[in-house]
Amino acid sequence: DDGPDQTHPDFSGKYDALGSCPTHTTGSHGTTTAAIALAAGNDQCSRGVAYGATLSKCGMNGNTDTNIFIGNIARNHISSNSWGTDPCTALASSGRRKLRQRQLQGCPFAATAASGTSPCSAFQCAGASWTSPPSTCNTVISTYCENAYNYDADGECASWTHLWVTCVYRHLPWATKRVLQRGVLEGRSGRGIVYVMSAGNENDDGVDVNMVRYKHSRFTITVGATDKLGLHSYYSTTGSSLFISAPGGDETQHSNNWHVAATGGGCTEQGMGTSYACPVVSGVVALMLQANPLLGWRDVHGILAATTSRNDPTSSLWTTNAAGFIHNIKYGFGMVDAGAAVAAALSWTNWGIERRIIASSSQQLTVPYDGSTLSTSVSVGAQSQAWAIEWIEIFLNLDHSSRGDLQLELTSPSGTHSVLMPGPRPETSNPPVEGCSAAADTCTWRNDGHCDNPQYCECDYNDCLAANWVGTNGQPSLYLPRFNWKMTSVRSWGES
Repeated sequence: DDGPDQTHPDFSGKYDALGSCPTHTTGSHGTTTAAIALAAGNDQCSRGVAYGATLSKCGMNGNTDTNIFIGNIARNHISSNSWGTDPCTALASSGRRKLRQRQLQGCPFAATAASGTSPCSAFQCAGASWTSPPSTCNTVISTYCENAYNYDADGECASWTHLWVTCVYRHLPWATKRVLQRGVLEGRSGRGIVYVMSAGNENDDGVDVNMVRYKHSRFTITVGATDKLGLHSYYSTTGSSLFISAPGGDETQHSNNWHVAATGGGCTEQGMGTSYACPVVSGVVALMLQANPLLGWRDVHGILAATTSRNDPTSSLWTTNAAGFIHNIKYGFGMVDAGAAVAAALSWTNWGIERRIIASSSQQLTVPYDGSTLSTSVSVGAQSQAWAIEWIEIFLNLDHSSRGDLQLELTSPSGTHSVLMPGPRPETSNPPVEGCSAAADTCTWRNDGHCDNPQYCECDYNDCLAANWVGTNGQPSLYLPRFNWKMTSVRSWGES
């Protein structure tokens, strides 16, 4: 986050300079989130969940993942992360991909009550071909459909998401994964730093937790947000790897949901977000570790999964797996329960060493283009000892031109169902780079028959030309059809 204002009376005597990152700033967001977790019990603004905890701070700008996640590894026990990377961002008009060819006789958009107009009536779209509108018209469509009301009211917007938004679905770089792994192996004298992450506020954009690299790591506890009634906050990102929920607020009830310490002194009211749900869980984890400092990081995960309360009991999205654990893609295992978690921590017997069971398949399967389903199975094989599932990680290598068209699902032998990637979603777009030409294609070692965008090369002109991928500038596109996905699920937690 940006750094909290450690000079505020609510943080008096709490700040650990030696545990902080070498680079940090002070900002209102960091001050608010820190106050929710651990503001002092002095009744000046509000008490934090763990008001006796201490504070280190680390700014997102100017620090590496190493500094952020394992800086001063011997001093920090919990890493609370109220920040994220938005995987879906609107493209500049010059980079918008051409629409798939559609047999449209005219403009498909309707005038909605939100604006009284539609892209059809815009000057930039007048007389446009709706199978291939110019970039200026594309911009009008994106502006129209990015309005949440228009998107809901005009069903055609959902069919054009590949035009007006791009998503960069990424898993963690291996270097960052190793940093987190070191944190859980070496932190707290070998018991592991506990990483808590906000789920993100992109539910309205169709984002899934599995699309955001830091949010679906097995080393992290990803936290969704609820309103004051314990119901899903409309913005809170969902998914099969969402772990738990906590109050985060909802503007439909209150525009400002938190009365907390303000940067520069005094108190302030702050808004809503999973950023504010995350420190609630971080504070609960601090109480758990105070009750039982010997808990390992996986023990913390296990206690939280077992002690949540079932908020929103009428939701149809709750499922119960073969081990009796409930999960909801909106809430994870449910609402965090501080009292139950601390009580369980006091009598908890630590789990044994983590076991990793790996299975793979090298089948070369063709993804159907007609909307039908392709199924395949992977056998884990018999194990010499009994074991219980915690996290499931799935790595998928796939060549496909429109990843956002695909829905990926996983079913365990006991029948537990996980949607790993819900479709349809905005597809990843990689617009053509200026100057990409046959002469510029110096990637001879990647002229392998696949139209892709090699990480260290500017273009793949020859392969893309052969594959008939054409971008908005009429040149071979750098559209990236090769995907290496990592997805996770906690919905089979505890199953054997």
